[in-house]
Amino acid sequence: RATAAGHAVAHPAASMMEMQLTADACSLLQMGRTDAHPSMQIVTLKKMDQKSEQKSQRFRVALSDGKRTQNAMLATQLNCMLVDGSISLFTVITLEEYIVNQVKNEKIVIILKCRVEGNPGRLLGQPMDDTGAPLVAEGLQSQQGGPPQQQANQQQWGAPKQPQQGAGNTWGAPSSGGPPQQQ
Repeated sequence: RATAAGHAVAHPAASMMEMQLTADACSLLQMGRTDAHPSMQIVTLKKMDQKSEQKSQRFRVALSDGKRTQNAMLATQLNCMLVDGSISLFTVITLEEYIVNQVKNEKIVIILKCRVEGNPGRLLGQPMDDTGAPLVAEGLQSQQGGPPQQQANQQQWGAPKQPQQGAGNTWGAPSSGGPPQQQ
């Protein structure tokens, strides 16, 4: 569905059910634990500056467990999820395969494979950023000017996507036959 202004809104069934985030997931990730499969919400989504030697665009996200946030990057094989709108601002994902890297004085999660649980269209919980300041839903937005395919479709990048029958699909490292094909 879309509002009169053309903004995507969450499906009514998605707003009725409360999506569950994994408690203290940020602490687990900070400890370097990669054996857990936490459900977390994307609270920021930014396109990174592309270096000349990079062939694929990279995206940085902040994940929330409802109390804290954790910086992360999407592996390039997940870019198709941004193009098709499966991942956007406020999407709840379950991390299925990921690594935790130390970059300077910060731990960064590299998401290799994730499952989309849905998008409630709003911030869940009351997360704090890494400085201890509370995140305010009105101040959260994704960087505009997403992937070229999405620009051509004139969609607002980061607007919550309507849940579809395929919700819960796993994306990332393919089980066979190469990466998911774009249509």
